[in-house]
Amino acid sequence: MAIEISSERIICPKCGTAYSRRKGYFPVSYAESHKGIGHVPICKDCIDKMYSTYLSQCNDSKCAVRQVCRKLDLYWNDAVFENVMKKSSTSTVMTQYIAKLNSVSFAGKSYDNTLLED
Repeated sequence: MAIEISSERIICPKCGTAYSRRKGYFPVSYAESHKGIGHVPICKDCIDKMYSTYLSQCNDSKCAVRQVCRKLDLYWNDAVFENVMKKSSTSTVMTQYIAKLNSVSFAGKSYDNTLLED
């Protein structure tokens, strides 16, 4: 029996980098808009760069994370943000925030849910 190897390469639409797989490079997401692939379509490096750009513009981590959530259609939650800020360094805030969203209680939520709750 031959082992089947997929030659599919995943390309980040923001930076154009090709990856051999999604796992480890693209954050998992259970949001409705990412349901087809189960991952945010932009690589972790680009997400961290987006966060850094917004952080330099507004000088506020909370504002920067919320703006990235808006851009990537991710759910925004103050409690999750506060929890992440207690444990993360500046460079990993966004990655850790997305990881915390991957719990059952936030499954299927997007930025639209944030707007409905506000």
